[in-house]
Amino acid sequence: MTQGEVRRSARVGSALTIIVAALSLVPACTGSDASTASVTSTTVDAPSAARPAEAITRDGDTYRIPATTEPVVPGQLVASQALPPSAALGGARRTLLLYGTTDAQAAPTVASGVVLAPARTPPPGGWPVVSWAHGTVGVADGCAPSQTDNLAYNEYAQEVRSFLDAGYAVVATDDVGLGTPGIHPYLDGMSEGAATVDIVPAAHRAVTGLAPDWFAVGHSQGGQAVLFANRIAATRAPGYPLRATISIAPASHLELLVPAVASGDRPADFVYALYAIIGLSAADPTVELEPLLGPEGDARVDLITDDGCLIDTGEAFAGVAAADAFAIDDAAMERISEGLARIGNPDIAPTSGPVLILQGATDADVPAEFSAAVAERLRALGSDVTYREYPDLGHDEVLGPSMCEQLAFLAAHGGPTVSDCIPQPTDLS
Repeated sequence: MTQGEVRRSARVGSALTIIVAALSLVPACTGSDASTASVTSTTVDAPSAARPAEAITRDGDTYRIPATTEPVVPGQLVASQALPPSAALGGARRTLLLYGTTDAQAAPTVASGVVLAPARTPPPGGWPVVSWAHGTVGVADGCAPSQTDNLAYNEYAQEVRSFLDAGYAVVATDDVGLGTPGIHPYLDGMSEGAATVDIVPAAHRAVTGLAPDWFAVGHSQGGQAVLFANRIAATRAPGYPLRATISIAPASHLELLVPAVASGDRPADFVYALYAIIGLSAADPTVELEPLLGPEGDARVDLITDDGCLIDTGEAFAGVAAADAFAIDDAAMERISEGLARIGNPDIAPTSGPVLILQGATDADVPAEFSAAVAERLRALGSDVTYREYPDLGHDEVLGPSMCEQLAFLAAHGGPTVSDCIPQPTDLS
């Protein structure tokens, strides 16, 4: 199997069928608390001076965090290190970062990520920046995109190469707890959004030739992340104007995720449910994973949390029934569903500035109905949202064919003009 085939096997299955069937459980657009949940942000002072660049070392798959005498602040550069060029990323100049951000409890923490700059002279004023937010990779530290040569998947490398060729630098966060100590708060929108914003000022402290203007672009989990980043960018990173946001197949309607999986029989979907519960436990420490696991889930939890990534674990539950993977009663199910909606639904508050939501019409991971409803909800809240749906394209397949529209949208809001863009199929090799 190619990497793309493994991913599609792990991700698609009959997810669309079971999720759409679950729509009757909760009205579309919002979860139990989603329509009234508030979105808070951390207003921060200018980050402290950068630390000198130093070698970044690892304990296994986990980056070592240099000792500091004071808590790090959002956007602070903690450490940086040049990486060798990657052919998959077009030979861009690569710099690994450790930087300050906040976790799912809004407490100071350190995240990792990379800065990618075109291997040519920057234009006057510097390269405008795209902050790229990745989709689901896993929750183990070894799943951090910065530890790969292609940002986890070939389709993501293809996306980033297109931005680099167009004249952008790209900063790509791993997110909190991926590659760094602690739990990855999967689908916790505020920590994802914070990491997506905070890497921008940190990158400016690590490398030269970057412009202050930036754009947020993300896919799937990252599509959710950039909608949260959009709402906190102005107060969180003053001096770095966010010009536009592109959200591709954003994760949403999270109140439906675990009920749909628990009522289905697709092993690959069980992994997503585990990721979601793990993420919720990071945001709400009263949620404990172990009591929610059946014997088969308990036997596989170390693989999920410590060792395997999405492409490794898709078949881990082959032949396992939902009743043996999970032990979730009705009360726990309601609590989990409400909690996921509260921390992760991306349409709970208005966005700021121009937003483009892109969606594949045949997406089996994030149904088109969901993304259309997100766009409608955000517009009702007063947001400037454009929604575009691509016929006959799935969750990952939409990335390549939509690239020209992405570049045109960014150019319309201050990015470089690209006059010769030709849509390409998505690289799913």
